[in-house]
Amino acid sequence: MAPPPHGRQPRRRPSPTGRRSRRSLRERLALAGAALLTLVVGAAPAVAQSVSDGAPVDVVGPAATVLSATADGQGRLVEAFGDIRRARNIAVIVPGVGWNASLLRDEQGAGRRHPAVQARSLLAEMQRSSPRTPAAVVVWLDYDPPGGIDTDAARSDRAVDGAPRLVSFIDALPRSARVSVVCHS
Repeated sequence: MAPPPHGRQPRRRPSPTGRRSRRSLRERLALAGAALLTLVVGAAPAVAQSVSDGAPVDVVGPAATVLSATADGQGRLVEAFGDIRRARNIAVIVPGVGWNASLLRDEQGAGRRHPAVQARSLLAEMQRSSPRTPAAVVVWLDYDPPGGIDTDAARSDRAVDGAPRLVSFIDALPRSARVSVVCHS
């Protein structure tokens, strides 16, 4: 074999296993890209619905009872709609991306996506479907959700950080109640 020109090192051929791992990576990236495209295209109707869900609605139903409020993080707030001490069915709504305590407190011009509006709607449906069973809905924002749909939203560290507080909250609810948790993000 002749020496390489101008003192350069000879080019090495990649090992067959290296070639396979690069091909495998390319295939995985192509699959991930296809999956992402499918999600985006499939999400278009939901995104359109979500945009229309921001239209203001009349806020009707019980006032919220503040169970806890702190200035920690982005501001944390836990509110109950209905009497959780008497409730036999309790739904816990955990707001996701974009929500913070000050937004939760501001129901002026609230749309259907506002957690308080969702809580009141869910409570009304629970009471309609089972009028003799006391029910309550809690909006639990005792963690810092991502501020927007970005790389922060793709990570789980905020949810993992808040999970112990959510578990403690649920454990403190009346043992006789059936509890459902509805998480967003």
